[in-house]
Amino acid sequence: MWTLLQQKPSYMAQQCDPNGERTVGVLTKPDLMDPGTEFGAIKVLNNESIVLKKGYIMVKCRSQRDIDRNITLEEAIEAEKSFFETHSVFKNVGDKSTTRVLANKLTNELVGQIKLITEYTKVVHGSAMGEYGCDFPEAMKMYSMARDYFAKWLNLVRVREMRWNQNLQGTVRNFMTQNTGRELPGFISFHMFENLARQHITTLEKPALDILREVADMVQSVAESLADPTFGFLPELTQHIKVAVDELKQQKYEDAKTFIQNLFKMESQIYTQDIIYKTCIEENEQEPQPAFPIVQNAVASSFLVLPSLPSVPTHEINAAQSNKDIQVMKTHVRAYVKIAHNRLCDLVPMIIRYYLLQEFSSQLHRVLSVVVQEKSLEELMQEDSTCAASRRSLQGKAKRLEDARRIMHGVFSNIPSV
Repeated sequence: MWTLLQQKPSYMAQQCDPNGERTVGVLTKPDLMDPGTEFGAIKVLNNESIVLKKGYIMVKCRSQRDIDRNITLEEAIEAEKSFFETHSVFKNVGDKSTTRVLANKLTNELVGQIKLITEYTKVVHGSAMGEYGCDFPEAMKMYSMARDYFAKWLNLVRVREMRWNQNLQGTVRNFMTQNTGRELPGFISFHMFENLARQHITTLEKPALDILREVADMVQSVAESLADPTFGFLPELTQHIKVAVDELKQQKYEDAKTFIQNLFKMESQIYTQDIIYKTCIEENEQEPQPAFPIVQNAVASSFLVLPSLPSVPTHEINAAQSNKDIQVMKTHVRAYVKIAHNRLCDLVPMIIRYYLLQEFSSQLHRVLSVVVQEKSLEELMQEDSTCAASRRSLQGKAKRLEDARRIMHGVFSNIPSV
């Protein structure tokens, strides 16, 4: 802002905009001017002294005395309006005075900048949230492509679960053989159950992060591709937009990555609601189970059958009890892993969708607005040389056609009607 007493731009304005291309000059304290000096102010106001491309506005703000007298903002605005309407010199500068005019001008400047990016971010948001018309290019539909990645994740989890279940008998047998300590037959160690479940679930963390990376790369690629038809003729602006898109994508990728890593840390704690776990156990018990050799009287507990025990080989007794313990462990581990898989099948895509689609597209407008405000508008609006040449050629053709139209109009207007 400039005061009428300074008659020169502020230091900050000079540093940020030395050529006066982006600065709006604000002339203040017109009521403190000495009589006869008002015409110098009019010269500045009309951009005849120090030229600013966006011009000048004159305002009369509340003085400290007005503030001390508790003059409200509304009253000050009315007093300012009255001052300019009744002033002998300034009454003719209505379109360049008052804080209302300044507010409107600044609003229009901001709106003008935002129109550079509003349409683009609207298209990106629609693509990310699945809000696009039937004519929207398939290769630009972020949400549809993300669903394909989520289906890939679901299929990966199910295939891993199927293969794990196929090998579960041997996995449990080996694990129990290696880790059984003081436990008596029939006692299932929760520690072994916990480690078995955790061992499998943690193998899914890397594939989940791989899906995250694939979706992040896809989102960036589509967002950059959508920028080209909108800003392609403005290479400088396009480049700044692509840099901002990359930075925002990377930020949201890191947020989602941290969330997924924390999710797997939570999954390693082994937890589910009791009723959910019991229901899943019951469902597993109803499924057909592989048959194991049964040793008659091997596990009888009645005192009356004890005399028959010596006729049963010891290794057969141990094998039967071992198979039973393995089957019990399998039932519990299978049930829990199924619950964990169902959680992960939904939660991983939900995290990716939230950060890489919803948050990315929602925050893009704000990020690009900052870019436009921080950069030189003249620099951002530099046209591609080929586009500029084409535009000038078309303007020339349009001018020649308009000249021809006027000539023809003059010729035919002089022909008398029959």
